[in-house]
Amino acid sequence: MGFVSGFSVQRSQAGGFLGSPVARAGKRTAVVRRSGVSTIRALVFTHKDVSEECSNMVVSGEDCRGHLLSISRVIDELGITVEKGFISTSNDKVNNSFTVSKEGRKLSPEEISELRERVELIISSEPPPSDLETKRDVPDHSRTPNVNHDYNSGAYVLVDNQRSQEFTSVTISGPNRAEIFSKLLEVISSYGCNIIFGLLSTFDYDTTRRHDVLHVVASDSRPVDEPTRIALSNTLTNVLRDLT
Repeated sequence: MGFVSGFSVQRSQAGGFLGSPVARAGKRTAVVRRSGVSTIRALVFTHKDVSEECSNMVVSGEDCRGHLLSISRVIDELGITVEKGFISTSNDKVNNSFTVSKEGRKLSPEEISELRERVELIISSEPPPSDLETKRDVPDHSRTPNVNHDYNSGAYVLVDNQRSQEFTSVTISGPNRAEIFSKLLEVISSYGCNIIFGLLSTFDYDTTRRHDVLHVVASDSRPVDEPTRIALSNTLTNVLRDLT
């Protein structure tokens, strides 16, 4: 199973979702010490204030490259569906809130325990090493949008730097499939990009189509250069087309 319904990613001020009544309920923390500094990361589950069919999951910690992808893979492996979610980042911290279900119902205590343990292993671990360059030059005039449209599959991908000088905008529209969000994250991560904002959704009532808007930055927190934008657009289109 994959991410099959509305999902939004947005920046917020410090405090994020952990200041909400839902997040305070059932809070559990994992503590990691690095160089004498304690970092508290919380993973929260609650059945309250959601619905009879869904559970609420909150993850908080450092904004580490690769953690979101690892968490999405765990969710897929456990057959859990994310109905909607919010991700907020501020000062290198991230607070993630997801509404999740399994086979149309809320998670059982045993399923919650297993998911909690596996996610805590991820957020308590060091981020994976990266050999990406931390500094490079991106020409200011490199802002031509890259558009791919595969009419047979209905896949549409737009990658451009025209909306902002601070990020690259990625628009994805196409057929919705199980585990597709993990696959899209794998592509974005493989090009050294980090998502700083996003709005993901499905439509046509039966969730057969999806439309996603993402703001991404390169490893140096700047917009993506033109060669990478072209490659990213082509790869995302191929992934969508191959899933049809």
